[in-house]
Amino acid sequence: MCNSNGCVFLSVDRVLFGSGRIRKFPFIFWGGMLTLLCVVAEAVLTIWQMKQIGEYREDFLSVFNVIPTMYIFGLAKSLGERLQQYLQKHAYLYSVIAWIGGCTFGVYLIGLWLQIRMIPVYYLVYKYIPNLPLVSSFVYVAVVQMTGIILVSLLKVVPGLKKII
Repeated sequence: MCNSNGCVFLSVDRVLFGSGRIRKFPFIFWGGMLTLLCVVAEAVLTIWQMKQIGEYREDFLSVFNVIPTMYIFGLAKSLGERLQQYLQKHAYLYSVIAWIGGCTFGVYLIGLWLQIRMIPVYYLVYKYIPNLPLVSSFVYVAVVQMTGIILVSLLKVVPGLKKII
């Protein structure tokens, strides 16, 4: 038994995506344009409402969510199938992704603690790349995540913690 939104979503998924592969460029392009249009329309409606009533409300932020959700779902499904086919040919890369995937819950648990403790890394990277703060942030997040993966992998060796992490 599914609710009305779930049944509609599943039936539209079967009709639009069928095997899960999006083969045609026009579908990808126009789906992306329609998704962008929906996001912009929600922003415009929210700004219009804010100007009309004088305060910020999020009444229009979920009006067009179905269209971007369907597009992202189909795109992710298609890319996931292509990635799975690629990984079946490259067993080593699959084992690395499986290793990282096994550490995600542990990294989630210690992620905030690592982010706070490793703020000096951001300032160090920002010192060498002062004009590109977004790149500095990306490098900082990558270093924090890799440190978390290595730390969780080491903690998995401890017999009692392996079940928790």
